[in-house]
Amino acid sequence: MLHYVTDGSLEGLFCAIDEAMASGSAPDFIAPEDAVEGSLFIERFRVKTEPSRAAIFAEGVATHAGTDTLSRFFYCWLSEESGITGMLVSYAKLAFKMGPSVIGHVSDPVVLAVQRCCQRVTHESHRLKGLVRFSELKNGLLYAPIEPDHDVTALLASHFQKRLRGIHWMIHDVKRGIAAVSDGKSFHMGEVEAERAAKPEDYSPEEMETRALWKEFFRTIAIAERKNPGLQRKNMPQRYWKYLTEME
Repeated sequence: MLHYVTDGSLEGLFCAIDEAMASGSAPDFIAPEDAVEGSLFIERFRVKTEPSRAAIFAEGVATHAGTDTLSRFFYCWLSEESGITGMLVSYAKLAFKMGPSVIGHVSDPVVLAVQRCCQRVTHESHRLKGLVRFSELKNGLLYAPIEPDHDVTALLASHFQKRLRGIHWMIHDVKRGIAAVSDGKSFHMGEVEAERAAKPEDYSPEEMETRALWKEFFRTIAIAERKNPGLQRKNMPQRYWKYLTEME
């Protein structure tokens, strides 16, 4: 098996795909070094991240196949799904060959796999827009912990930056140790260790009162005879309950 090792960045992924296309190799995986398993049967090839090379590749995809096609590389990178980045080499070749029509060429298994991967990422991002719960800390910051399957923090941040103008907030992906932090005007991404996740004792008194009221409201409006746990788990998957106030 051939593994291309990158620095884990989107630019690194673009450089790896470009390298594979230029050399004619077909890597089974393109992944950061810490995600590549050690084995005597795995051949590693380290790809240097060159921003200019990555920019040329991205511009080439956008020019020949459109920005929608380019966005699929971004969503597949956010997915962090094993094996999908290796498929992007074949997808890139199809994109340069077919142009914008590659998006609709779902009869090809690679195109279909890429499309479904992108759908999983966008679907989780859309779902979390309604499931993210912000809590007010004693310092006034609105804090929301999440542990999504995919790396969708930046997508969520873009959404909430428009919704929460003028407000200081943080969306903390505890699973990955990253966070989007807004000063009310714009947001930036950074590393925040899981150990720094806010705890109940960090919440403001007003927040604790609001949480109690919300849980009581949620309990009161529930109609016992109409409970449907299966439908509830479908619309609000259990893996997200950990940070839902009403499910505590």
